Amino acid sequence: MATPIRIKRSSVPTKKPTNNDLLFGELGLNTFDGRLFLKQDQGKLGVGPRVIDVGAGIRIGRTIFVTATGDDENTGLNEVDSKASIKAAAAISLPGDTIKVYPGVYVEDNPIVLARTVSVEGTELRNCVITPGNPDRDLFYVNNGCHITDVSFIGPEMSNGAAIVSLQPLLGVATDRFFDAARMIRYNLDYIAKESVGFLTSGFSGFAGSHREQDAARLIDSNLNYITAEAVGFLTSPSPGFNFTLNGSDYTNCKEDIVSVFSAVSYDLKANSNRKSVGAGLSYFNSSGGLIHITGIATQQATIAAMNYAAGIATHVINNLTPPISFQGIGNSIAQVKDTSVIAVAGGCVGVGTTIRQLVGIVTSMIGA
Repeated sequence: MATPIRIKRSSVPTKKPTNNDLLFGELGLNTFDGRLFLKQDQGKLGVGPRVIDVGAGIRIGRTIFVTATGDDENTGLNEVDSKASIKAAAAISLPGDTIKVYPGVYVEDNPIVLARTVSVEGTELRNCVITPGNPDRDLFYVNNGCHITDVSFIGPEMSNGAAIVSLQPLLGVATDRFFDAARMIRYNLDYIAKESVGFLTSGFSGFAGSHREQDAARLIDSNLNYITAEAVGFLTSPSPGFNFTLNGSDYTNCKEDIVSVFSAVSYDLKANSNRKSVGAGLSYFNSSGGLIHITGIATQQATIAAMNYAAGIATHVINNLTPPISFQGIGNSIAQVKDTSVIAVAGGCVGVGTTIRQLVGIVTSMIGA
């Protein structure tokens, strides 16, 4: 009588043999999962010995069972070891698997996400009932090739636009806002492109490094406090200063005004506009057209003098030059910031300096009007 050939085997679910379990030419069989293994040698390709699942490259889908008496801790790979919910079965399913639903009422913690080519099949159309536990959310999210058949959907009325079957939205997007956003982007493609190119070629991007205006704006931004300190020092110093007296609140307002105006000037240098400077001038007026906190001819004149002097300091700053005189107080002075990466221009950057004075002039002309 011939000796029967017996393959090494195991009945433990999901167990896979190791390299030490098999010799070359031997087979290993998992009788629970129905999977066959062999030891592969691709040493000539630089890949060491390994155990592979025979037929894994042409995977045949599994059947995952769901019954009313099941348990989601079970494997779901046979009727006795079935899952209790479709969602739990879907969580372990792979492309090509079939979720077999036996008669019962299944209240699901939806949404249930199905991988591509996964099927959900009931065994009795009228007795396999699926009810959404979250009626304000879609019940099934499906992918390519999914199939749902022979089940009934019974339960509360869906709300919030929820559907029984829906395409899976992008990760982190739970509503139709994604689709609204996509539509708005399509409508605005030209606008987005023009804004992007405009930003790239403006002084805001940081890539238009040869722009004199951008270099000047960067130096003004770095020296806002220095420009302010020199201008306020000039305003309150005796001759050759302006010799104007500021009380506590006026002193604070004056400093804030200079910072605000020259922040606007910096913006306009980058944007090649005067919009922010006009806005800075308008900020001195209330809705009735009256000047705010600049009351009286003397105060207006002092404010204009401080702004004009600050513009002069700014022209030194953008050229990395130190002003010939400092009006800051001893012991509390603010140092000028210089940037040696800025390309020096013989005779100073006259054009940008003129632009700065023109932008400041917009503000002072509005104040003095």
